[in-house]
Amino acid sequence: MKFSCGHFSRIFPSFVLCAIACAPAQAQIQPAEDQTQAPQAAPGSSSPAPPAVRRGLPILRDADERAWVVDVEYFAPQPGFDRLNRDIDVSDIRLARAWHFSSGWECELDAMALRASGTRTTGASPAAIERSDTPIGVGFGPAVRWNFLQLDRVRLFGNLAPNVIFTENNFPAGGTKYNFLLRAGAGAAFRIADAYWLEAGFFWAHISNDTGLVPGNPAWQGRGVTLSMRHAEKNTSLDEPKGRGVPILRDADENAWVTSAEYFAPLTFNNRLDPGLNIRDYRVARVWHFSNGLELQLGGLVLPSPMSSGAGPMLRWNFLQAGRWRVFADGEADVIKGGFFFIPQNDPYNLFVRGGAGASYRIHDTYWLEVAYRWGRTLGGLNGMNQYSSWTGAGPSLALRHTFGNPFARKRA
Repeated sequence: MKFSCGHFSRIFPSFVLCAIACAPAQAQIQPAEDQTQAPQAAPGSSSPAPPAVRRGLPILRDADERAWVVDVEYFAPQPGFDRLNRDIDVSDIRLARAWHFSSGWECELDAMALRASGTRTTGASPAAIERSDTPIGVGFGPAVRWNFLQLDRVRLFGNLAPNVIFTENNFPAGGTKYNFLLRAGAGAAFRIADAYWLEAGFFWAHISNDTGLVPGNPAWQGRGVTLSMRHAEKNTSLDEPKGRGVPILRDADENAWVTSAEYFAPLTFNNRLDPGLNIRDYRVARVWHFSNGLELQLGGLVLPSPMSSGAGPMLRWNFLQAGRWRVFADGEADVIKGGFFFIPQNDPYNLFVRGGAGASYRIHDTYWLEVAYRWGRTLGGLNGMNQYSSWTGAGPSLALRHTFGNPFARKRA
């Protein structure tokens, strides 16, 4: 099952709402007559200074770091169909405003200029080759980044960025002057000075005009590299954390984000007849750990082949907690569907149930390495059957956990 950007415009408006963040709230200016009547503090007075006016969306005020990012990207067509029929190179330069949060999540709003050069093979018979160049194009959009490893001078991240782009002529040839550009990939950032980071990544890119699998939408897919320079500044005006969220979760003694990769090989004889039923998935989860060893996780996952995604809870019991070690048993259940979970499509839904045991070892003050072995079962599809229906397997899991204290914990007497 291949993901198509045919439904991209349905989800893009939700991302565009993030652009409100760029419009800072106007400062409340006191009338001149009030300013003249305001009492003046006497010299040497110890009266506290008035609080600074805080601007922007409330959620972005919690960012511990703000940054400007400049990057250059180069994409070549993917091997196979795109290399043979969409032999087009795409390059761009991008400027972005970034808000980084202590949990590792990051939001960006960007603007870009791009160019493309190459040829497109038409679907007519006989096939014809035509130029597919665009001397200049512009675009804008949001990006979401997950820094799953954050050390003093190094960060490792995954990135997802949907953009709207406009080109001088129809691109690719036979298409339209507007398109959607989706980029996803991973990379690393290295701090080279107090306020500067150098970043490099490897990304996959998809260009489509949202009209589906029709001749007027000669979609293009490529992959390539990106190189970035980031100028970061610390946010020195963070609010004190306030009690919020589900009350029971405020009793957690430890919060965490977990990034994991799982591999399942089929167990039953019928499953083993089809080697395509080996399942790989990648998962990111929010974790609440309690002092009695119980733990709740809520996460989302992606299964790349065939492309599916989903979300669901996990319950874990750390039955042994000793210093740098934990030994646990857990179980989880995710609802998965074809393509991206947030794109409405007429695809079957499956329940992916897993359970197993493993161990955690603390490798750093705030990082744990986890290994586990789990059994997995997918149940029959709702809205039809698919390749994931009625499948059984088992395999290993590897995870990296980033922990932090609970800033919203209840005050105990």
